[in-house]
Amino acid sequence: MFTMRPTTAADILAVETMILARSAWLEDRGLPSWRENAADLADQAEKSGSATARVRG
Repeated sequence: MFTMRPTTAADILAVETMILARSAWLEDRGLPSWRENAADLADQAEKSGSATARVRG
């Protein structure tokens, strides 16, 4: 079972990795991606309540 929790600074690397993987998938299909904004988007994980992470519970 998975639960949701607010993201923290500890999640930044995982969030950026996910964004870059999704960007590669989009680019492989000739679609625009968020690659150039990955770090900025991932940094939002540090802001309390701005995002959630799915964790195994």
